[in-house]
Amino acid sequence: MTAKTDVRTIKTRRSLIIALFALLERKPWAKVSIKDICKEAMVSRSTFYAHFEDKYALLEYTMKEMGEVVLRDLLETDMRTMLQKRFSQMKDNERIVKNMLLAEPEQDLLALIYRHFQNVTHRYLEEIGASVEEDVVRIAVGFYGAGVGSTIVGWFVNGQDIPVDTMVDLLCRVLEPAEQIFKKE
Repeated sequence: MTAKTDVRTIKTRRSLIIALFALLERKPWAKVSIKDICKEAMVSRSTFYAHFEDKYALLEYTMKEMGEVVLRDLLETDMRTMLQKRFSQMKDNERIVKNMLLAEPEQDLLALIYRHFQNVTHRYLEEIGASVEEDVVRIAVGFYGAGVGSTIVGWFVNGQDIPVDTMVDLLCRVLEPAEQIFKKE
């Protein structure tokens, strides 16, 4: 019975994620309601609330799932390859990104996104066994996480005026000192 429940939970959450992104193709984050998500996913409100407290919790869960993919890419490839993939994906999903970040930006949403960048960065440093004082890690994670997040927002605000390859090259150059800070001893 537990295996069935787990499969059902996975399928329901996947359906809610797909519904959220389908809605974000069409309307800004601020205009997406729980009712809309449930209708799009073909689930009841009680089903939604059995899995998530609100749409922010759904997005946070989604970002954690995406963060696992980013972390795996970082550990299996390199910064340049991971950034290339992510910027290409963002460009391919431009409407979703714009509807989340630009249409009607909310402080709670932006804070969630910045926290996501910081969490992935911190987990990456733990995984590679970065030998640095915890305070340095905390400050650097905040600095680089918020910086990359702000860079992405700015890139979309400016209509992706810089080609993906150039953005990746520039970010790699900017992030190069961080690699030196966190190099294993």
